[in-house]
Amino acid sequence: IGALNSGVTNVFGHYIHHIGYPGVTLSSSPTLSNKNAYSSLVRIFPSDDKWAGYLGLLAQKIGWSRIGLISTDDDFSSNQIKAVRVEAPKFGVDVVGEFVVSSSFDSVESKRSYVRNQLIETMQQNKIYVFVISAFFEDARVIFEEAHKLGMIADENYSWL
Repeated sequence: IGALNSGVTNVFGHYIHHIGYPGVTLSSSPTLSNKNAYSSLVRIFPSDDKWAGYLGLLAQKIGWSRIGLISTDDDFSSNQIKAVRVEAPKFGVDVVGEFVVSSSFDSVESKRSYVRNQLIETMQQNKIYVFVISAFFEDARVIFEEAHKLGMIADENYSWL
């Protein structure tokens, strides 16, 4: 069974391909779909581009035509958001606002301040009500706590994916 991390799974996938052993991964990197390079690897979670397409289809079916993207600056989140940016417009869904939460803040309070300002300036002022978020636990907690303080969580007009 392979790693959750795409970088480690890339190495693992090449190795098991060459020795002919089967492997399983939860990694979502589209690179791992290349059966010439990863013939022994089976994924149990769709690649970023596949789930982003499903997300675009879901948004289309619900009637959402405008979304905002929120992510952190790690490779995992960046790849997921990149896939949404590419796939969503194929379903008539426009990305109309986006911000990235950097890992380089010197304090949680400065990160909170940045997130709060971005939620107001990038999302609320542009009247964005549907958000796709890709972040690990600590950053996601800061994002949701600040959104809650701004009334963007309990309000039925906002949707978070």
